[in-house]
Amino acid sequence: VCRSVMRDSRGVLWVGTANGLYQLNEETGSLEPVLTDPALPANVNAFECMLEDKDGNMWFGTLWGIFVYYPDSGKWRHIDKGNPEKADSKADANIECMVEYINDDRHEIWIGTQAGLKVFEIKKDRLTHFTPKNGYPAITNAGKVQYLFLDENNILWASMGGITLIDLNENPFDIYHLYSYPDSSYQPPAYSFYEDKKGDLWIGSRAEGLYHFDRKLNFIGNDLPCTWDPMKSNLRYNNMVDFIYEDPYGRIWLKSGPTELGIFDLEEKVFHPVDVATKDYYPHRLLIDPFGVMWIASHTGLYTGVMRDAYSIDTTLLRIPSLPLGPVDELLYDSQDRFWVLTRGSGIYCLTPENRDSLEFIRYLHQHYRHSFTIEYNARSMIEDDWGNIWFRSEKEIFRYDPELDSIVPEPYFNRNYNENIY
Repeated sequence: VCRSVMRDSRGVLWVGTANGLYQLNEETGSLEPVLTDPALPANVNAFECMLEDKDGNMWFGTLWGIFVYYPDSGKWRHIDKGNPEKADSKADANIECMVEYINDDRHEIWIGTQAGLKVFEIKKDRLTHFTPKNGYPAITNAGKVQYLFLDENNILWASMGGITLIDLNENPFDIYHLYSYPDSSYQPPAYSFYEDKKGDLWIGSRAEGLYHFDRKLNFIGNDLPCTWDPMKSNLRYNNMVDFIYEDPYGRIWLKSGPTELGIFDLEEKVFHPVDVATKDYYPHRLLIDPFGVMWIASHTGLYTGVMRDAYSIDTTLLRIPSLPLGPVDELLYDSQDRFWVLTRGSGIYCLTPENRDSLEFIRYLHQHYRHSFTIEYNARSMIEDDWGNIWFRSEKEIFRYDPELDSIVPEPYFNRNYNENIY
């Protein structure tokens, strides 16, 4: 199983697998094993990530710490990843990701592990573990760091339960969170991301509302859908944002707040709850198509909506033979003017342009019909890529719409290691 691949500045193609490190022999087209010094034990011989630093040295993240290869001398170095605070823990040696930071005075490798964030300062030859006991109380979650990203402003984005931002410009250890429970050791995760028409980034969190960044990832603001004291109000207190949508009129819709649906006023920075009723259930998703039709997904089925006033919607449940009643989880209007409806247990439905007036939806099921109603094969999400392909994700595999076959088919390339790499 391939874990990581990169071609270095010397033209060498490195391939990290679950069973060792390899180089590609360009003449024979074969992969040749690379032996590290010291050699990795067989049970931790996985190379999860790799990078080449500014000096041309190769850094490899493994399940047994970091290995550095110096091409000029042909020597290896094994950097001890053990944390003195947790001598018996092996998670600190399980490397997930790495990024390099360089300025006039500093040269650092930032390291994400299964036991938190580390930084190796190359000029000082020093490894620092970011933990509260080690002098960094702002790091309240020493769990798995799944991803690191260094933006053009030298802000390090670290996925540690929630999202932690570390400013590497003025103070390398100036740490702050996008959101945090003050009395908890765990960060509420981000539930939704959206890039608007201006290129701004919007992030919805589990409990701390909406975060807004400009296209250069400069922080603009954090706004809560509910700002009252829940102990003094009989309204539903809900600051989880798990859906963000910009309609054709430039309004930002959120699935949040006391009614589970609201509009965020960009000028006033105010969240307006929207009065909407879909029987006894809250709406899941909302979409306004180019014809101005408002579609609302709910646990009870697909609704159409009409704005009664600025913040109220009258809804009508769509009762048609071609679309059954029941939970609808996702909506998508693609570049070919097709309207896709993803249901929880009865397949995927598509309204094509020629069937718009008749509202005759086409139903698509998994190729293994007997599995189409099982949890494993139910589609959970869908997206259109830049080339107009429609992709669907289930608990079992990834599949896509094939226009030539007019069918939804599994994608072998992605499904080869789906259970291990797709979440």
